[in-house]
Amino acid sequence: MGKCEVIPLAAVAVLSVFVASGYAQQSQSSLSAAAPEDSYQLAQATPDPALVKRGRKLAARKGCAACHSADGSSKAGPTWKGLFGHSIELADGSTVLADEAYIRQSILDPNAKIAKGYSKGLMPRNYTSKLKEQGIQALISYIVSLK
Repeated sequence: MGKCEVIPLAAVAVLSVFVASGYAQQSQSSLSAAAPEDSYQLAQATPDPALVKRGRKLAARKGCAACHSADGSSKAGPTWKGLFGHSIELADGSTVLADEAYIRQSILDPNAKIAKGYSKGLMPRNYTSKLKEQGIQALISYIVSLK
């Protein structure tokens, strides 16, 4: 049997989104060696245009676009334009990097980290039952594309 490598859970989550979303093609050995702090750098490649298109359609169909703008305009929720890769100030005064892991967590557990200026409970919490994994990956790709 081969040697088993241990990878932090956060790295596995980020890498699974990265690989499944088609951000880039890399060998498994280079992916398994990535650490969580490398996740931002890994996602700098351009997202798959087909996933971006699907994510844009899902955002409209599932109601995300009613509260989150793609053009920087103010709505009930934070804008998605320029979100990815930037530090976000949270309601509790801390900051977080808006990487794939943060975006995924914000979709699946929207009250976990609230952006400054917004309140808990504004976003529905049932997206785990409304979105399949492919839909979540498409939304993340769409958000990443909004520079």
